[in-house]
Amino acid sequence: MELKTTMPAGGARAAAEAGLRGGIRTPAAMQPDIRDGRVRDTSHAVVQMPPAGRGAADRRDAFAVHQRVNEQASGMQLVLDYLEQFGDRMKALKQALSARLAGGGSDLDVRAKIDSATAAWNRRAAATGGRLSETLELGGVDSARRAFVLRGLDAQDARRAEGEVITFHLGGTGARPATLYLAPDLTAREMAYRLKVGLAPLGIDCETHARERITLSVEESRWPVVARGLHVKGGGVRFPAGAPQRAAMEAVAGRIDASDWEAGDAGAMRAALTRTVQTVKRLDQVSILAEHALKRARQTLASMPSGLNAQWARDACERIAADASARGGYGQVVALTAVTAGLDRARVRALLSMR
Repeated sequence: MELKTTMPAGGARAAAEAGLRGGIRTPAAMQPDIRDGRVRDTSHAVVQMPPAGRGAADRRDAFAVHQRVNEQASGMQLVLDYLEQFGDRMKALKQALSARLAGGGSDLDVRAKIDSATAAWNRRAAATGGRLSETLELGGVDSARRAFVLRGLDAQDARRAEGEVITFHLGGTGARPATLYLAPDLTAREMAYRLKVGLAPLGIDCETHARERITLSVEESRWPVVARGLHVKGGGVRFPAGAPQRAAMEAVAGRIDASDWEAGDAGAMRAALTRTVQTVKRLDQVSILAEHALKRARQTLASMPSGLNAQWARDACERIAADASARGGYGQVVALTAVTAGLDRARVRALLSMR
């Protein structure tokens, strides 16, 4: 039996991983070796690696693009499926609360709908692969983060006239304390940048948002550790000196909390109904964004040539980058990320610079 075949960059494993996924066909260059109606045994195949140099790099880049866009399409479909299921639970809760406030229904029915919605919300991370945060922000796999505000670190605190050395401790992780210096009279962006760099070893990110609000965030899976173990020591300017004190953290606006749906009396029931209606509206909005991101990914896959050539990768990068700069918005940013992820910075620049 003849045991020769030609495999793409990445070898047999890459070819196997590039098989049928979510209904997307495998590129022709990665199909099994079929001759005279027979599928050749490639379990001991001699792999002919592509020539070294730019051609091989181009093929690797194009293959990475195919994988990433395919993953993004599959991920957005998971998110849409979850949003539909969770949305149904929230609509059922809205109906139960409305009926009870109008004198119908029963407390048992309301309780059952609350429990059902809570269970669906608690499945969010597993059902979406971590692509949907608790503030209903979309992202890639395991991108969901828990955002919080730390009392003592806001725009007004940035402009204090005295500098301060601040040390953050994260108990229970074995991580070394993170120490940073906040100079006097900083802007909110300057302070956020120093916090971002200083807290990176603890897995904590920092950004500025509307009205110069400084927000910290961690991966959702790490939130219990941070909530329980983050302590801070200052020099008496923003934080007390002496022994580290437990950080005073506050939730950010827009976070969905299942405890908000509790309805013990008529007043609590009306408040729960208001929050439920708001959540249903937000679910509809994020569903539109997810549908747009899925459509863009499918369009990119549909335009993908069977040979996965580098010219297509360049054209796709340029087209989506131009669309993102012209119209902005989440969908375009997601599409651009999907196309360029998996490529190092130098290769992305090279692809975008070639006309």
